[in-house]
Amino acid sequence: MRVILMRHGKPSLPAQKSVSSLEFKSWINSYNAADLCINLKPTKETVQLAQSCNAIVCSSLNRSIFSAKFLGINEVDVIEHQLREMEMPWGSFTNLNLKPKYWAVIFRVLWFLGYSKNSESFKEAKLRAEQAALLLESTAKEKHTVLFVGHGMLNRFIAKALVQRGWQTHKKVGSKYWEFGIFERKAYSKRGKS
Repeated sequence: MRVILMRHGKPSLPAQKSVSSLEFKSWINSYNAADLCINLKPTKETVQLAQSCNAIVCSSLNRSIFSAKFLGINEVDVIEHQLREMEMPWGSFTNLNLKPKYWAVIFRVLWFLGYSKNSESFKEAKLRAEQAALLLESTAKEKHTVLFVGHGMLNRFIAKALVQRGWQTHKKVGSKYWEFGIFERKAYSKRGKS
């Protein structure tokens, strides 16, 4: 069995001006609704790998679904809201204006430390990643090879969950757009090895 965890392509966002911590919510919404940048396409190897899979799974976010189309995939087997990226908190706690990329770092660090205003908690997100690993494992048992066109942070935690469940890392998950990790495990029948 094989599970491929691929990060989506680069979202196409307009240049962002500095915003307050409260206005950062609009940036998150724009990022989640964005189309893909057509200038950063997947490699031929990436496209071939994606098209060789028997099952395709996406999150409900545009960047996941549109990335599957960029990979030449005409039909997605599963589109699931629970497979969205780990949520980013936001809130008003200062009048300081920063570029959204800096707010993203600040809020992500705060999130790891327990701040989860207006988002799921880190603990909830990790549990969701473990459930995603179970879904992908179940799909792989049925279809043998599954591609999840997912998200950077979520993919890393799904990878950890797969390894904890006995999957072998054939290629580590990358953090750049279109990068992928490959995880393999021997299929077992109810009577033992198949």
